[in-house]
Amino acid sequence: MSATNFKPGDIMELAVPAGGVTTGGVYVIGGFVGIATTTNATAGARVNFIVKGVNTLPKTTGETWTEGQPLFWDATNSKLSTDLTLGLPIGAVAAAAASADTTGSVRMNGVSLCGRILNFRKRIPIATINAGATLLAAIPGLKYRLCDAFAIAIGGAVTSNTTVDLKGTQAAAAVKLVAWTQASLTQSTMVRAGGAGGTLLADGASFAPCDVNTALTIANTGSAITVATNVDVEFTYSLE
Repeated sequence: MSATNFKPGDIMELAVPAGGVTTGGVYVIGGFVGIATTTNATAGARVNFIVKGVNTLPKTTGETWTEGQPLFWDATNSKLSTDLTLGLPIGAVAAAAASADTTGSVRMNGVSLCGRILNFRKRIPIATINAGATLLAAIPGLKYRLCDAFAIAIGGAVTSNTTVDLKGTQAAAAVKLVAWTQASLTQSTMVRAGGAGGTLLADGASFAPCDVNTALTIANTGSAITVATNVDVEFTYSLE
């Protein structure tokens, strides 16, 4: 390697996403998470983004940060959080921050998230499932691909409904990537995707990429769920 072809990589020239960028804003571009160094409203133009190093970024209030904690980018609220269910892993806490702080010191990883196996796990209240909710927000330019999943009923058996559904979008239509049947969700029983009670789409379509810029959600089919208090949902996924 010579000095003429080496670049540190802390700052990368990347394409401006749809809608443009604002200086200091955080954006997900082709799997990289970067801070725009300029304002440019022309999608597709190439500008510099900071993708690595220690930066001060918006913080979710109500969280106390300790050095070394992993951090996740909550694209919906444009803030960083210690809650892995809110977004994508982009770095770690570089300096402790108090609950009331609105910004925090973040050490960004500088690596693409595409092709990595990422994990989601959350205890979801029954009321949330009955109402339907987004688990992973849509990311412009990227697709989610499900790798594996399971669910566990907490506080009692899931009753009254038909299925608890992990949903995505394929070919512009909402699909049930996994449908966990009511009868299988007895208290504390792990129900795996593809196992008894964890129905998949035909011909492996549950593990095909979802449409670009679409979310992964959870929903209920049938009557409102009763008895159980929560359902633990865990799945692994990749970005493409």
